[in-house]
Amino acid sequence: MKRNKFLLASFAFICASTLFAQEVEKEETNLNEVILIGGRTSERTVVNSSVPVDIIDVEKLKTSSPQLSVNDILNVVIPSFNSVRQSSADGTEHIDPVTLRGMGPDQVLVLINGKRRHTTSLVNYQNTVGNGSVGTDLGAIPISAIDKIEVLRDGAAAQYGSDAIAGVVNIVLKSKPGGDASLTYGQTSRNDGETYNFNGSYGTKLGQSGSIVFSAVVSERKKTNRSKDHNLDIFGDNFAYDFADDPDAARAADDAKIAALGLSRKDFRFQIGDAAIKNQQFFVNAETAINDRLDFYSFGGVSLRQGNGFGFRRLPSELSEDALKIYPNGFQATLKSNVNDYSNSTGLRYSYDGWKVDLSNTFGLNSFKYDLENSINQSLGLNSPTDFYAGKHQF
Repeated sequence: MKRNKFLLASFAFICASTLFAQEVEKEETNLNEVILIGGRTSERTVVNSSVPVDIIDVEKLKTSSPQLSVNDILNVVIPSFNSVRQSSADGTEHIDPVTLRGMGPDQVLVLINGKRRHTTSLVNYQNTVGNGSVGTDLGAIPISAIDKIEVLRDGAAAQYGSDAIAGVVNIVLKSKPGGDASLTYGQTSRNDGETYNFNGSYGTKLGQSGSIVFSAVVSERKKTNRSKDHNLDIFGDNFAYDFADDPDAARAADDAKIAALGLSRKDFRFQIGDAAIKNQQFFVNAETAINDRLDFYSFGGVSLRQGNGFGFRRLPSELSEDALKIYPNGFQATLKSNVNDYSNSTGLRYSYDGWKVDLSNTFGLNSFKYDLENSINQSLGLNSPTDFYAGKHQF
């Protein structure tokens, strides 16, 4: 009797297992489509390539999103791409370093029409993103000159070199006759950071089968400020109220001094936010056939940028007696930068019997010039100037 019950139980278990397996198999075979929700753009990935490649149609994004620079567009549509604006970071405040998959800016290879783009002359420092590295300034490429952007979101060092460990960004320029232009304006919800942008391009035929496209961008972004009252000792020698023997008394002493000067704590806040930036950019992309087998091409441009950022605020408690005579309420220095960028790639493409030869030369130049205003060299005392030429570097 027990044996029969055991056989019946085993048979029931086998039947249940078979039905479960059939159900799982049925579900697996029905799982023929996966839809990713929450994406910001439509399908764009080339799925039949050996590595993941995103192809971004810039023209469509320009009309469907408020992004007006290469950095901002890629920041929105590429999951592993990051471009973060820095504040109070000297030169890095005027060039936003970019990263792929969390790696350094110097490990992202940038190409234009398949040709390597030069890096900047700036070494990022002060514990900013990409500290100690030198990256490529994507912001120097006018958005109106771009047809599409290809992003290889995988390590490509074996094919391109050590500067492609994080991936590759290839910018394809417009090459067809035609024209377009746009004018945009925007600001933040706090009524600052106003942005003006004009961009346009015009292309025409060059020779029998070639073309030449002219592109330009003129833009301005004003500063933002997100400063708040701080806990630092403004006139005392405690650095912060928390370090005083009597924090309440130290704060009360500052309040009395501020009131006597007819000021408020807002006058001692730090300027924290985006720097003010002006851009003037011009690009040309030309190509034409010399004969049936030989093509000539040339592309490049100029980018001129003027930045206006801020250093750390110096409170009266941090200044010498002579410095206090010039800045009795302390000061916050202003860093003005001029960032100039020039590039050109010119070459010949030859094809014969399945062979292709590309002979070209690429030139790139990037320079920074700094001027410092509203500052002081305390070691010079009352003889110190308050505006300085702070130097230049170039690559």
